[in-house]
Amino acid sequence: MVTQHPGEPATPGATAAPPELGGFLASVRNLPSAVGQGLSAAATDDEQRILDTIIPVLDQQLSALTFLLGQEAERMSPAQAVQTTLLLNVTAAQPLAQSAIAIAGDLQQPVAKLSLSDIVHLIKKVVKALADIFGISLPGIILRGIDLIDELINGALGVGAPDVGVALMQRHRLQMAEQVELERLEEANQWRLRATQEGSAAVSAR
Repeated sequence: MVTQHPGEPATPGATAAPPELGGFLASVRNLPSAVGQGLSAAATDDEQRILDTIIPVLDQQLSALTFLLGQEAERMSPAQAVQTTLLLNVTAAQPLAQSAIAIAGDLQQPVAKLSLSDIVHLIKKVVKALADIFGISLPGIILRGIDLIDELINGALGVGAPDVGVALMQRHRLQMAEQVELERLEEANQWRLRATQEGSAAVSAR
């Protein structure tokens, strides 16, 4: 049996994943536990019962998601490795995820909860970009699951803090509206590109 050393690709001919990716995925994987501990510090018994239903779901979700990305990273090509490194560096993904863990350690102030929510929203964008680089065709149910990350985090952050919960809900609605609009623009651009290519092909065929 061949022993696979850390950092080595699991698939022959594949390229080792950038070390920054492992750090990013590890921080994302540990986020639910950090959030749970941070919120439990000042939670009442009733609030804790609510957290005990939300945090395990979030934990299971991020565990499955980071596992999927980790598995795909073991089969990445040299080009995907370059793109992954560029993405992680440009977005400062690893420091971003680490800052989320740090903020989660003290969530007593509303500004900390709002900041964490914003960071998680950015982390979600990095996750989607990684899936795109790895060529993962995400079915609608998985995409919906990724979108639920915000809702679960915001639900946990709003426990015992109604004003924060309302603010997070409003911000989430704006973010989702922005996402829908961007998806529409992307679809329109793809349609125009296909139309242009088909037109060029028709002219060339004459």
